[in-house]
Amino acid sequence: MYSFMDGFSGYNQVSVAERDREKTAFITEWGAFAYRVMPFGLKNAPSTFQRVVTTAFEEYLNEFMQTYLDDFTIYGSRTDHLGHLRKCLEKCRKFSISLNPDKSVFGVSSGVLLGHIISKDGLLLDPAKIDAILQMEAPGDLKGVQCFIGAVGYYRRFIRDFAHIALPLFGLLQTDQTFEWSEDCQVAFDLLRNALVSSPILAVPDWNKPFHVHANASAFAIGAVLAQPGNGDRDHPIAYISRKLIPAERNYTATERETLAIVWAASKFDHHLKANKVKFIMDHRAIVDLVRKPNPAGRLARWILALQELDFEVLYNPGKQHVVPDMLSRMSHILDRFTTLPTRGRISFRMSRQLCRHSGRPVPPGRVTYRQVALAVDRPGLMFQAHAGVAGGHLSRRTTAAKLLSSGVWWPHIFQDCDKYKDTCDECQRVGPLEQYRRPPLKVSEITGPFKKWGLDFVGPIYPAASNGHRYLLVATDYATKWVEAASLLDCTARSTAEFLYSYILARYGYPEEFISDQGSHFVNQAIKCLVDEFFVSHKTSTAYYPRGNGQAESTNKILITMLHKVVDEHKRNWHFKLSSVLWAYRIAFKTHLGYSPYYLTFGVQPRLPLGAQQYRFG
Repeated sequence: MYSFMDGFSGYNQVSVAERDREKTAFITEWGAFAYRVMPFGLKNAPSTFQRVVTTAFEEYLNEFMQTYLDDFTIYGSRTDHLGHLRKCLEKCRKFSISLNPDKSVFGVSSGVLLGHIISKDGLLLDPAKIDAILQMEAPGDLKGVQCFIGAVGYYRRFIRDFAHIALPLFGLLQTDQTFEWSEDCQVAFDLLRNALVSSPILAVPDWNKPFHVHANASAFAIGAVLAQPGNGDRDHPIAYISRKLIPAERNYTATERETLAIVWAASKFDHHLKANKVKFIMDHRAIVDLVRKPNPAGRLARWILALQELDFEVLYNPGKQHVVPDMLSRMSHILDRFTTLPTRGRISFRMSRQLCRHSGRPVPPGRVTYRQVALAVDRPGLMFQAHAGVAGGHLSRRTTAAKLLSSGVWWPHIFQDCDKYKDTCDECQRVGPLEQYRRPPLKVSEITGPFKKWGLDFVGPIYPAASNGHRYLLVATDYATKWVEAASLLDCTARSTAEFLYSYILARYGYPEEFISDQGSHFVNQAIKCLVDEFFVSHKTSTAYYPRGNGQAESTNKILITMLHKVVDEHKRNWHFKLSSVLWAYRIAFKTHLGYSPYYLTFGVQPRLPLGAQQYRFG
């Protein structure tokens, strides 16, 4: 019978010494704080908490109780279990250890512990954990491969030939290799997930029985199975192990590789084998004679000497009967010929995701979703409207395609066609690309909500001046939604700036928490100070002669000026007339890092664009 208990916020039950509390201090916008109890995340927190638990239950450990951090397991016969449970709970009361009743179970025949199901029959995998792994998509980058191997590798003791199956995935982790998800990688990915579903029940070691180690080696890997005699003539597995050979080991002779498999298995199962009689079962007859050889030499002599601390014997088992470890070491030959087709459910899931991504709308369950496909003859006109028309703005390839998709327009290879169209756009080639390499920010700016934080900046003087004499452009960008307000101005005085802030920001979007600008005299003056003080707005300025200190405004300015260059006439004096259309194109443009356009983030709906079926024919 088992009882599984879980500590309630275990780390927080340990007090931090008063002299050390300052080391846990952190600063927030509400002030500085320090922990009085041990928080999660400290480097020595796990070892400290484990030491506390071990001290509390020291006299019961390995007798009828095991602990791992805040997971406590009590086991034993049904008649003694209640007494064992009472002793442990008394220790919890003595050391003020609180338990979580929602995660604790008492008097059960099986239970979940550290991702495994424990029972008297053996060790099983937790179905909830396996379902999470089965839902994982094929990795698309190095980080994804590392996450998958880490998740599956936790259960490698259940998987025959884990090292050989995962060999293509391990190849992706090499630093000198370019990431390329090949067919072999997909096969390995599917095999590892399927192996978890069909994993065996691992037996609990019986210390009164001898251990059997079935070991084998191939040209690329070694593998072994720790087992004990079960019912009948079959051995019941306790654990599977395997690893790939390093380049030097691949040069060993067959006898050396087989001996290496024995020595490595003995070192991995050391805690099982030292106190019991061991039988190493091999399909290589030379090993049997080698261990009896009176004077072995070289590498083999050192390996055989390492085995002398064990009470062991080596038995020969013909290859046809040596199935399990042979599969562990030779699975790579099967991988070259094995292919896995996606299931109908997997295909349906992928299709649904693609439809959602392209249509911008969820696919109702059980419904048939249709898409309008633009005729080939209409596609150039559609791309012109999305890229260079009134809703265009000559923005990036991805933004052009996103505008078409959000309007319900689709055709095969739409992204590739938008790439080609932008490459042939005369205005884009003359002015230059908008896409620039974005370096990661050194510090994430805190944003509390939409229209709470605005970046301000002047552009100008602009030459030639507009036909109405305006030479300046004042731009305001909301940090949260990236919504932009801008106006052409005759000058850049304090009065003009204050009028813009009141008319375009305060009267439209309410009082923000913060304005950010440079230290120009048009921003730093008594008029602006009176304005922000009256509306309780904080005004912060960037470092002098350092434009990146107000990076959001500088980035917006660059995009707007580039867009204006592409839409003005040959005399370039009508830029103030084009400003409204440029602002509209910018506001409805899809922002990659946000996932939505500023318009959608502001109003919560997609804008209606002149790209739908009312103007163009669809088949």
